[in-house]
Amino acid sequence: GASNSFTIARRFKVTQRARNAHAHVNCFLVAELSESLVVKQSRVVFGGVTNSVSLAVKTADSLANTSLNDVSLAHTLEVFEKELLNDLGGINSSPDLLVSQKFLLSTAKNCIYKFFLYANERFAPAKFPADLLGSGDESIPRGVSSGLQSFGIDVDSLPVTAPVPKIAARLQASGEAKYAQDHNVPSGEGLGLHGSLVYADRCNTRLASVNWQSIDKDRHPQVVGHADARDMSALSLGKNFLTPGEALFLESGRMVSHVGVVVGMVVASTEEAARAAAAEVVIDYIDCSSSEGGE
Repeated sequence: GASNSFTIARRFKVTQRARNAHAHVNCFLVAELSESLVVKQSRVVFGGVTNSVSLAVKTADSLANTSLNDVSLAHTLEVFEKELLNDLGGINSSPDLLVSQKFLLSTAKNCIYKFFLYANERFAPAKFPADLLGSGDESIPRGVSSGLQSFGIDVDSLPVTAPVPKIAARLQASGEAKYAQDHNVPSGEGLGLHGSLVYADRCNTRLASVNWQSIDKDRHPQVVGHADARDMSALSLGKNFLTPGEALFLESGRMVSHVGVVVGMVVASTEEAARAAAAEVVIDYIDCSSSEGGE
């Protein structure tokens, strides 16, 4: 830009876990600003909020010739929500989502909010000192993960403790190994069944119940059943099926520790029907105070 302007850029990735997880929301914002923090031009790009990567043109246009203050922030968030719902195809409705549409919208808005905080703390410190903004604009660094494990050899226990190549290592490393997903399961009544997990889309709350009646059976006649924690208890699988203390499905009344906790599974004669029906399941929660934690 011109000598009396500068450009700032911020990118965000909100994931379920810190490592090895796809993003719920991706965001990139870049703006050319004057010395008085007036936006000359900008670009706003989101991923995950809609069904495809979205360039929020109207949101960027609303920032032009405005100062990055609380008034323009409120206006920008309002424009963004309207553009998202009316021009960008609406909020992501994929059955693969592990979070609610409300979560996606609020997270996307928070990315814009953090961009405003960053610009003001960095370039208007007199007006917005760091102790006023707190940690709102700070990023959480995620360095490259690494690890090292060392194992000794006990000669009295050979060949146990010796570094013996895994029998299936070559097949797995070459990609020739076949896993369950690599085999075509016959579809149709009596030929094979498919399951689709149902995930909690809220956290810091307690699970009240899983409403299986919310599945439209007329639209999904291929659905043959469902399972949750009550079924595991009936089959006496609750205590010995997995590691002690680790439940296959979350039980009613238990704390939902994070978004994505498995609460049940839909079973159908086709994979598509199972996934579509699982997306219709309504989960009821018991709100908890912000100070409540644990079990």
